[in-house]
Amino acid sequence: MYRPLIGGEGLASRLLSEVLERGRHLEGIKQINLSVVTTNAAARRLYERYGFELYGIERNALEVGGQGYDEAHMTYFYNQSSDQK
Repeated sequence: MYRPLIGGEGLASRLLSEVLERGRHLEGIKQINLSVVTTNAAARRLYERYGFELYGIERNALEVGGQGYDEAHMTYFYNQSSDQK
């Protein structure tokens, strides 16, 4: 039976954990970068919990329906971050 996903089930956390673990085993991978809309507080908290660090804000990086949205640029360093969850 099809059931739509509901926030709070931990899917994003499990996916992020898997991505970081796979990256750890790839030769030459030193960091992972991502961008997230600044209004998505839940996603930003998740990334921070896993050790991502903010390195910049890009003003009006996205535009949807005439509305501009800022993006937070974040990075995870394999050699410096601890695996926090």
